[in-house]
Amino acid sequence: MEKIWSYLFVNGLMVCPDSHNFFLIDSNNSKERREKMAEIFFETFGAKGLYISDDGSLQMASFGKEHGIAVDLGGGLISLNPIIDCRAIKDCSIKYNFGGNELTEFLFLLHKKIDLYKLMIDKLEKKYTNILTEVDGPLIEKMKEDICYCALDFEKELKEEKNLDYQLPDGTKVMTKKEKFIIPEALFNPI
Repeated sequence: MEKIWSYLFVNGLMVCPDSHNFFLIDSNNSKERREKMAEIFFETFGAKGLYISDDGSLQMASFGKEHGIAVDLGGGLISLNPIIDCRAIKDCSIKYNFGGNELTEFLFLLHKKIDLYKLMIDKLEKKYTNILTEVDGPLIEKMKEDICYCALDFEKELKEEKNLDYQLPDGTKVMTKKEKFIIPEALFNPI
């Protein structure tokens, strides 16, 4: 990181770090790593001041709140961080190695009608490659973003038949059915 920061100060920002205060957002590092970051900023770069905050505390502050739970849903991680008096309680944080990428993969599997049993065996035997890197991955990602939604009444939606034609960039039409709300349901009710 020291080399990246040095490059950023010289080539990106074109500033001399010893004449500035710095604000870093960091939510995944231990106390020891944060201390090392502070050491680099003060001893190597000669920073005037440094404040390190986690993104959950900043999320609460942006709403003018001192207490709450910051929820971060990303491509490969979901985290729940309790915030009390504008500080994250790290011992109570929950992280799931599951996110939007898995939802895209699920849609891809449904769309391609891939044998889920074989895929799971391949994953267990470490013969699995990430399908999101395939050519269809970005198309499926866009499709997920365009059509998927969270059902307010999941049971009611299951009973209704609402089909939707989705047109891919190449002009191909794909009929979507229940997957448009079943896929996001995995975030709330994983099987």
